[in-house]
Amino acid sequence: MPSVQDTHRIERALKRIQELRAWRHAAESPLPDWTFSAGEETTPIQIGDDWPVVDTPVRMAGSGTVPADWAGQPVELEIWLGGEGLLTIEHGGESLQVGLDPFHHNFVLPGAAAGGETISISAELVPKGMFGSHVEEPRFERAHLVIPNGPVRALDRDLTNIIEACEYLGDHDVVALLLDVVEASLRALSPAWPTATDVTVTRLVRGYVDPIGSG
Repeated sequence: MPSVQDTHRIERALKRIQELRAWRHAAESPLPDWTFSAGEETTPIQIGDDWPVVDTPVRMAGSGTVPADWAGQPVELEIWLGGEGLLTIEHGGESLQVGLDPFHHNFVLPGAAAGGETISISAELVPKGMFGSHVEEPRFERAHLVIPNGPVRALDRDLTNIIEACEYLGDHDVVALLLDVVEASLRALSPAWPTATDVTVTRLVRGYVDPIGSG
């Protein structure tokens, strides 16, 4: 394993990388209009609500509009409905069926974003979370359209890969040099680092309160 000093350096770097992830989206737009169905009963449900009934399976359906000023942008759906299952996304005249689970909850929309068009989503779900564990109190946690922030995601990926390499290499001499690279990159961002801004604090706190795939 890495030396005590390098371990502390890795821990500090991971905290900064976690802050960086709060900026992985350049823009976000929630999809607020949803229904929840179990058996013959259908009720409205909103982001942040618990499931009205914990049953197997349940169905959820929602829709929304891609913001008009997002025309020409890459758009993704970031979603966690409270359980895993089959998700159907309809957008721009195209349909996509994907598996939804705690490790797969971010999807590129089928078709190019024109701006102002409708997106429709339906899902059949079971109350399962991490590693197939049962979720006793499933909650509709997130359904947002997002524009990815490419440079932030690329930097996050690069720094994370380096840190993982350091953890794997243990006490190898190259670990200290790799950590120098990570710290130099973070120092270069320091003059504009938005750690204390309201946006960052809000995103981090919401991430702790509503983690994707909790349970």
